[in-house]
Amino acid sequence: EPSSPAMEMGQQHVLLDRIRLQENMNFRRKGHEDEIIQYYIHNARKGDVTAQVIVGQLYLLGLHGLKRDELEARRLFEHAANEGYDPRAHANLGFMYAYGLGNLVASNETAYYHYEKAAHQNDPVGLNGLGWCYMYGIGVEPDPEEAFKYFSKAAEYGYPEAMYNVGVLQLKGVGTSKSIEFAFNSFASAARRGHLKAMYQTGIMLRQE
Repeated sequence: EPSSPAMEMGQQHVLLDRIRLQENMNFRRKGHEDEIIQYYIHNARKGDVTAQVIVGQLYLLGLHGLKRDELEARRLFEHAANEGYDPRAHANLGFMYAYGLGNLVASNETAYYHYEKAAHQNDPVGLNGLGWCYMYGIGVEPDPEEAFKYFSKAAEYGYPEAMYNVGVLQLKGVGTSKSIEFAFNSFASAARRGHLKAMYQTGIMLRQE
């Protein structure tokens, strides 16, 4: 079945470990990780919205030497969402409200609100999150066709989690026509971008040929 946002955050853990701290930076040599993190923390404190989202994700996941701190992650995401209207901040808040993290009261309706905010700005994480809401009736009536639409749109932006979800629905014929060929292509596209479950599913389908 399509991945939940919790699984998605686990996948983000892998991706962040691989590449995210290199975005918009020129530090390529070994040993600069601490310098990069401090760069983002410094910019986040100065109000840089992009840095706030990145540091918020590090606190939420407990990565790169930062102790997991859901409250600090929430504070950074809320500031970035309210002051900078950042779509990725809204997407992360959607995840936190869905699971009641950071001392938030779990709320499907508020999770849907934040995912929708992010999706309206074509953020792939927000689009994928909105697809999850429609798939499982999180703050909205279940609608597999709408779920497939939003997963597909997120996949168009090259988001591997959405590509995997598109493949799952294509394989089962849920919200779209069943197509093993299209499903395999979707899984393979996600696998090429490092998605672990897609790699596994692609391997299974290759052995079944």
